[in-house]
Amino acid sequence: MAQRGQDCNHGWHGQVRHITLPDGWEQWELTREEEAKVIEVLFTLLDEFLAAREASAARGA
Repeated sequence: MAQRGQDCNHGWHGQVRHITLPDGWEQWELTREEEAKVIEVLFTLLDEFLAAREASAARGA
């Protein structure tokens, strides 16, 4: 995930956790608050990706 600027072995779900919870997490099962924040960030990232893709398509790239 280029936006994060770091490498790890996690898939996209782990990458979103790293962005949302930069100090890490204690266990894979998150609290309700942590999970809600991860989901919020996930949708923000998806919106940003889709907007960038749409802008790129509009420029003909």
